[in-house]
Amino acid sequence: LAQEMSQSADRAGAPETMRTVIQEQLDAMQPIFAQQLAAIGATVTNAGSITAQNVPGFTPFAPETETAVRAGATTDAALQSAPPNCGMVPLTRSQREIWMARQFGDAAECAFIESVSIHLRGPLDVQAIEQAWRDLLSRHDALRTRFARDGATFTTVEDSGDAAILGRRDFSDTQDPQAAFDAFLAEVATTPFDLIEASAVRGTLIAMGGDRHVLVISADHIVVDGWSFDVLGAELAELYTAAKECRSADLGEAPSYAAYAATEAGRTDPEVLAYWRETFKIIPERVELPSRQNRPAQRGFDGGTIFHDIPAELLAAVQRVGAANGCTVFQTLFGAMLILVQRLSGAEDLVVGVPTADQMNLPETNAVGHHVNFLPVRALVSADLELKEVLQIGRGAMNAALGHGRITYGALLEDLDIPRSVNRLPLTGIEFNFDA
Repeated sequence: LAQEMSQSADRAGAPETMRTVIQEQLDAMQPIFAQQLAAIGATVTNAGSITAQNVPGFTPFAPETETAVRAGATTDAALQSAPPNCGMVPLTRSQREIWMARQFGDAAECAFIESVSIHLRGPLDVQAIEQAWRDLLSRHDALRTRFARDGATFTTVEDSGDAAILGRRDFSDTQDPQAAFDAFLAEVATTPFDLIEASAVRGTLIAMGGDRHVLVISADHIVVDGWSFDVLGAELAELYTAAKECRSADLGEAPSYAAYAATEAGRTDPEVLAYWRETFKIIPERVELPSRQNRPAQRGFDGGTIFHDIPAELLAAVQRVGAANGCTVFQTLFGAMLILVQRLSGAEDLVVGVPTADQMNLPETNAVGHHVNFLPVRALVSADLELKEVLQIGRGAMNAALGHGRITYGALLEDLDIPRSVNRLPLTGIEFNFDA
């Protein structure tokens, strides 16, 4: 593989920096491949076949599936032919994209850690919160998944294992409880999950002093999204109250993520594909924002957050302007984002990524799991347009994208055959999100 890629780079006249980046990527992947092969006990024969029948818990594909794989059939088609009761569920396209991105080491794995801190004030029934945590994990199978070493399938386990034990930390006696808490959050953000042997979720209850506690929930993005955390927080409150009152929680049956993933594997909507093909029939030039630093040859995973409070009176003004133009607050702020990007870049053909929750399209919106899609919304915005015109353009582009949103970013890029780069995301590096 290294020789083939090097020869391809030479034929294309790639600069030395690009060849160096390619070699660095290959060097990074080599131990990963070796580790996975060693872990499953694979035997490579002279004919190039790989066998793993003696691995404990290994369930072979049906004969027709194995034949399809050897014949070069697509992964999606092969996985859908797996025995229905074997316990193996194919990863969704979004999950497979995360799985592949995680293979570039601990920094890449940590980039997908999601966490939320729930601050609790007042007397706390510790036994009740521990029971609520166990019940929460029992409700949602997405929190009890284990992934196959090849990243093709996952299984749901009945026993949550160590994840069912709510971790405990006590910072009340430290000189600076807030500093200790911040250090703990940094630890959470830099401790990757073992998706194969352990749970992809952790919970820790922290005593901050007096009647103040913080419940920190962290999980790998491959099993949860932002919408999921909202669901988990609401359900945890009801489960805690029910445990304190020694009654059953007033919650219906939770939707199964495994069932969702099984139906999503290989799903392709011709109408959705047709829309995106037409939208990106001509690939626009990438929007370049001004920067004081040169972009590195290889994308890293360092990041930061800048917080800025919007005064209530300004938000009220935004709502009035939006309503006068038939726009929601989300659409109004998206229009403002388009104006900002246009002014900073000078570009008029803009592509801005917008994350969306597929739970909105499901019969039950209290689904927990990875349901997020990333939509590249394209809008033509010139500098001479008035605000109301930009709002209408942004609203139309957003509504059209959301109406054809049941597609993952990776599937879209693959279908459009957009060139990839090792130092940035393809198509757009600008994202807009709004969480009221």
